[in-house]
Amino acid sequence: MCQGDPRRTGARLRARQAIAAAEADAGNRARDLSAEALALAEQSGDPDALLDGIHARHLSLCAPQYLAERRELATRACQVALRARQPLAELWGHVWLVDAAFQAGDLAALDYELGRIEQFAAYRKHGLAWWHLHRLRATRASLTGDLDAAIAHNEAARAVAAEIGAISTIGLYHAFLILLALLRGTIDREAGEAALAMLRQVPDVPLVRVFIPLIHALLGDHDLARATFEEFRHMPGTIEVGPRWAALLSQIGNVALMLDDAETADRIYQEVSGLAPTYAGDGSGLVFSAGSAQRMIGDLALATGRVDEAIRRYTDAIEMNARIGARPFTALSRLGLAKALVANGHPGDLPTARTLVTEAAAEFRRLDLPGPLAAADALLARIDAAARAADPLSPRESEVASLIALAMSNRQIADQLVLSERTVETHVRSILAKLGYTTRTEIATWSLRRTTR
Repeated sequence: MCQGDPRRTGARLRARQAIAAAEADAGNRARDLSAEALALAEQSGDPDALLDGIHARHLSLCAPQYLAERRELATRACQVALRARQPLAELWGHVWLVDAAFQAGDLAALDYELGRIEQFAAYRKHGLAWWHLHRLRATRASLTGDLDAAIAHNEAARAVAAEIGAISTIGLYHAFLILLALLRGTIDREAGEAALAMLRQVPDVPLVRVFIPLIHALLGDHDLARATFEEFRHMPGTIEVGPRWAALLSQIGNVALMLDDAETADRIYQEVSGLAPTYAGDGSGLVFSAGSAQRMIGDLALATGRVDEAIRRYTDAIEMNARIGARPFTALSRLGLAKALVANGHPGDLPTARTLVTEAAAEFRRLDLPGPLAAADALLARIDAAARAADPLSPRESEVASLIALAMSNRQIADQLVLSERTVETHVRSILAKLGYTTRTEIATWSLRRTTR
């Protein structure tokens, strides 16, 4: 193969065209061009042309649907980098493999790749590699609920970026903080205003602008949130699948849920409900992992009245998040399932819902997540009120009612419960009054009906 090989030249040209198309959100064209670039590069046998083709192909496949192919491309990039003249190619391969591991929920593979990036950073003394390492460790720590470590790594990434002059990365620093605030359900007014000021200075990109209504909603400024969200409401269904597709839909969905915008939530649901059950991630550079994607689909399903679907999604999300130790998102999935069970309207589901929300609330307290904790406390109060409405009797009165259903007399009930007959008579009168009945037969019928639900 000579340097003038037209296949090499064509491969590199097609790769540049594919990257430009992907960055312009022309996902379909980017995938066509990148496939051509990779095929020409393979024919040329030139490792640098091959890396260009792999880079373009990986970028064009940055969407949840293409996990398996992206993982293969990343592994290949690490191998080809050993004989190419692109010193950062190996780093990109390991960063891509971290993103794939996040989406697959494979924390062992993730930690292995983080170790490889650390080796690369130490051996090459490369600042950008250190920046990636801290950024990715911040994402991993937040996934498992180690929020102090997550904040520390995010700060370390910012310090490295300042040292090497990578000013363009400051947006990712703030995006992480905003998404951490979203997880906690609250944001400091001063921090929120500072983030809004920063967002107004960055390029006019929808994935950046969507954080503006999100911050307004977090600050409780719902009128401003709705006004600035209007442009995003009809985007679902109009965006080609590509590097920004999943992240943009996710944030549009978050704002729609915060604003109780069921119409927009339905549009997002239609777009993402058919995706395979993976964890958050699309290969484009995960800033913050929200655990199993099933949880957000469950949120969208519940917001749009698909209660049975929500129950199924939340059940899957609890198992997936618990499996990898994603504590904040396991708790949020439990809270979601409790909400769905309450919305289902079956009184028999209330004890399960109460257990779920109690477990979730305990975790929210441990992790210092005030927004979700407030939501859990409110749901718990609602469950208790519904339980009282479904069964207004005290525990002792319930015992008496169940014995009346067995055709026991007051004397027999008194002997059974070691009470005086007068006390039993008092309980019977109270039961009749609470249930609005006049006869013991009605009490017996009510008690039998309750036990057979």
